Amino acid sequence: YKIDEIKIYKINGAMGLSIVGGGNVPCHPFGIEKPGIFISKIVKDGAASKTPLRVGDRLLKVNNIDVTHMSHDD
Repeated sequence: YKIDEIKIYKINGAMGLSIVGGGNVPCHPFGIEKPGIFISKIVKDGAASKTPLRVGDRLLKVNNIDVTHMSHDD
């Protein structure tokens, strides 16, 4: 797998994406074998759409904080 650092510049305070899962639970269809937080939706013309992020990408860090074991609510 490939790890990239992506910066999202919010548009009107929004990131322009949705997430599913969490480090504490498996997530269908992503992360069945390895739990994590995954991008489930990227809003057309939203902030995230202007990056290389794609649906199904696993988030490892947010603002340099490890999120691999965080729950969805965290």
